[in-house]
Amino acid sequence: MDWQIQRFGRVSTVTGRKFEPGDLVVCLIYVGPEGDIQRADMHQEEEADFDVMEQSLLGRWVRSVKEKLGDEDNSQSIQSTEDLFLGLFQHDRSEDSEEVELLKHFLGLMLERRRVLKPEGPRAHSGQQTYIHTKSKQSYQVPVLALEPEMLLRLHELFEDLIL
Repeated sequence: MDWQIQRFGRVSTVTGRKFEPGDLVVCLIYVGPEGDIQRADMHQEEEADFDVMEQSLLGRWVRSVKEKLGDEDNSQSIQSTEDLFLGLFQHDRSEDSEEVELLKHFLGLMLERRRVLKPEGPRAHSGQQTYIHTKSKQSYQVPVLALEPEMLLRLHELFEDLIL
């Protein structure tokens, strides 16, 4: 099963203003009031106007809007997935929630398939799998989970607003 993270927005969540090439855009993934995972894209200067509680924030990253070059949609989708994965590791958490652990595991598998992450050492069947980010050579400890049907249903719920 292949899951798609919502593509980079074309307009600001805060003001509805269109993103232009060269604009710096803040992307946030957070747990909404209903417990679902939501994404918000906004101009960097609008971030202060967007109300999200720190404890509900799962990931934050900044990206620059690029010119659209035909078949770049797939590449931007992979980049968005990569940004989300890396964003999950930016915040120091003493203990990740079950949802964050599930996202890390699932996104790690997706990015391994796309060769953005490379497993280090033998395949782990429990505990943690070390992945090396191919661009930065940074290592990430990703929880290894057995993807049961209930977990896939939970993933579907988590991505309800992010799936295309």
